[in-house]
Order: sequence, then structure tokens, then C-alpha cells
Amino acid sequence: MAQPPILSWEGLGLQQGGRWLLGGPADDLGREDIDLHIGPRDRLALIGRNGAGKTTLFRLIDDRIEADRGTRKVKLGTRVVTLEQDPDLSEYGTLMDFALGGENPPEPYEVEAIAGQLGIDMETPCEGASGGERRRAAIARALAQDPDLLLMDEPTNHLDLAAIDWLEDWLTRYKGAFVVISHDRTFLKRLTRSTIWLDRGGLRRKDIGFGGYDAWEEQVYAEEARAAEKLDAKLKIEAHWLEAGVTARRKRNVGRLEKLYEMRSHRAAMLTPGGTANLKIAADDSKTKSVIVAEEVSKSFPLPDGEGERTIIRDFSLRIQRGDRIGIIGSNGSGKTT
Repeated sequence: MAQPPILSWEGLGLQQGGRWLLGGPADDLGREDIDLHIGPRDRLALIGRNGAGKTTLFRLIDDRIEADRGTRKVKLGTRVVTLEQDPDLSEYGTLMDFALGGENPPEPYEVEAIAGQLGIDMETPCEGASGGERRRAAIARALAQDPDLLLMDEPTNHLDLAAIDWLEDWLTRYKGAFVVISHDRTFLKRLTRSTIWLDRGGLRRKDIGFGGYDAWEEQVYAEEARAAEKLDAKLKIEAHWLEAGVTARRKRNVGRLEKLYEMRSHRAAMLTPGGTANLKIAADDSKTKSVIVAEEVSKSFPLPDGEGERTIIRDFSLRIQRGDRIGIIGSNGSGKTT
């Protein structure tokens, strides 16, 4: 028997900028309010186009913003923790100050234990920390709170391969539930068991991991295309009837006309799966194949204590040619972004 959910949203609807971003009344272009249920051991991938509202849905789940409609229910004692994509560290002195901040700060020894496994010095000043150091500090802060439900927004951003492997291993052993937003397809395929798909304001769920998402998406869009073809045929018949003339005083005609308007609104809401971008590349008369040439480049930063400098690169030379595909590899804090 399936266990009862630890968190649920029923009848969820949220407006943004005068339009329904999530859900909406049932008569609003055919959409309905969202129902979402998260079980105690769910491993959920949250999928959707950029701008679909994935991060906003996280903020509704962890109660950081209010919805326009719906009811949020949480099992008593459930700890909901969010690993944000870009947490604000500006008000903290060190990474440890950040990790111990917030409404429900973890125990320092819990943070230190996780930080030690991730290989990060929590006394590093926030101001000079690299993207990878900030990300690992955020992971230590989130995991040390012992969450029952963990919401992760792009958790592998800025992480090196060793840190990603560690996080995957931790999540494999994790006893609670998690929902993850990520562009890292390998990460999603390895860890998720179910997928929730945020699409045009609606939410679908299927008990398949992200590995089965592409086939599911193709099936849904194929079914929508067939439904659109049938609706187009009906609209053509109704349009012909309308052109033949309507006697407005007849009650039967008024009802049929209203039905036609409803069908048109519904057809307008049946957006295509994705837009097509027509791109043109400007002509280039350059005769050289090289786009960047670097010769004997060096870069260093002064150490925080003012004694000496930290060298990032020294006498670095590189020639990048058209068509090159170059990956930059290195541990967190080694200077890849620099």
C-alpha cells in the first residue's frame, strides 16, 4: 500500500503579471488547478521549459510565497529544506557563517562533517569564495539540516566530478524524499524514479525516472496533435455554419455559438511543443581559422592575509580554432572560471 504524502498542494493556482503561471480556473483556456502529492521516499525530477515556473513551484512547496488558490498540507514534523541555485552569501563573513545562518540552523559539527567529506574549508571568506566553494557550502548547509524533503535547484552547478559523485552517493543512501531541477541529464537518470512535468501551466506526473521522459514527452505531444486535428475539423464545420448565417433569437443557435467560441479558446491554448528559431550566421570574410590566440598569459590574486599571491595560471598559451570543442577540467577553486 502506498504511504500517505508528507506534503501536498491541492487546487494550486498562481497568477504572475496578470496571467496564470501555474494552474488557473477550469474555464481559463481549458486549464485546471494543480494537484501535487509528494511521498516520504519519492525521487522526483521536476521538468519544464525555462520560464515555466519550476523555481516558483519550489517556493510554493517550501512556503516562501503564497498561492492565489489552493491548499498546502504538510505532515506534522516534516522538515522541508531547499538547496537554492544561487543563494545570497553577501551578508555573511565566512562560509561557516552562511551555513549556520537561516531560520533553522544546523549543528556546527554536522556542517563540518559534511564539509570535510566535500573537501571544503568552511572558514573561507564568502567574498573571495569560488562558485564551487559556494555551492559545496550550500550543500553542507542543506544536508546538515537532516531534511525529510529536500528541494534541489541545479545542485551540480559549479561542482567538480568528485563532488558530483559524492552527492550522488549521498542521495542514493538518503532516507527522505527529494525533488530536483537540473540540466544534468546523467545526474537525473541515475537518481530519479518519477517525473513531474510542468508544461503550459499544468502539471503531469508519471512514475518513470528521467530516463523515460523523452519517450513520454513524445507520446503526449503526439496525442495532443491528434486531438488538435480533430478539433480543427470540428471548427471548420462550425465556421461554415456561422458563415451561412445565425439567427441570434433562436436559443439553440445562441448555445451553439457560445460552444464555438469555447472551442476557439481551447484551440488557442493548445500551443505547439516548442518554438522554432530561425537563425542566420553573419558572413565572415576572415581568412584565419583562429578565433582566440593567447600567449604566455599569467594571472594571480593577492592572498587574504596580504602576504604573497596565489597564482592561477603562469605562462599559459592557447590557440582556439573554429570548430574546436574544449572542456576545462579542474577541482573547485582551482581557477576554471578565471
